[in-house]
Amino acid sequence: MERTPSDSLEQLVHEKCDKSAGTLVAVDSNGDGKLDVFTVTDGGGGRPLCRYADLNRDGRVDLYEFFDSTGEIRRREFVYGDATEVDALEFYSGGRLVRRLYDTTGRHRVDTWDWFDPNVPLNPSTGRPVHPSRRERDSKGIGQVDQWWTWAGDVITVVSDRNGDGRPDPGTTVVLGATERKEGATSPGVADGGSSGGDAMKTGEGGAIAIDASLLDAGVTPAEASAP
Repeated sequence: MERTPSDSLEQLVHEKCDKSAGTLVAVDSNGDGKLDVFTVTDGGGGRPLCRYADLNRDGRVDLYEFFDSTGEIRRREFVYGDATEVDALEFYSGGRLVRRLYDTTGRHRVDTWDWFDPNVPLNPSTGRPVHPSRRERDSKGIGQVDQWWTWAGDVITVVSDRNGDGRPDPGTTVVLGATERKEGATSPGVADGGSSGGDAMKTGEGGAIAIDASLLDAGVTPAEASAP
């Protein structure tokens, strides 16, 4: 899928959790005497419409959840750290995660797009997908996708656009989490516009770089995984 610069500048827009749309139910989830999870229900059968929570107990909302007409989750919004803007959006179908948008740089626009296969078994310990099926990234933050990621089990293949034409370039393939390296593969640090290094990295045949796939979960980039 080729993405245009205008697509890459799409912003993470907050959906309002309207407290007046139903009945507001507030709970103290950890027993510290402070209400931290707030759910708006339809006021009839108690079906949730939306929910917001202060997960790190700092007095600010960092998670919003929205539900469909059957009560299944349809959307999640994440606010990380001290930010007030939405940093990540997740979209669900039938209660299963199918797409995620990230702002990894704090520029208040999307720079990472993840797609998930809803038919793949979930991680039994988290109830979430182990990893996306594919990813696109605007790693330079210039409004144009320059990385394309694909997953095949624990093996991740990344190709990059280095000349700025919006298409993958020959000789830029990076294979992560594999014992075998593809010919012409390059360092993930170079592919990601960052620096390579760190204990998680291992040099394979031909100088290609592999990273422990366990570090490359649904939200980690090559540069982040290779950081000391």
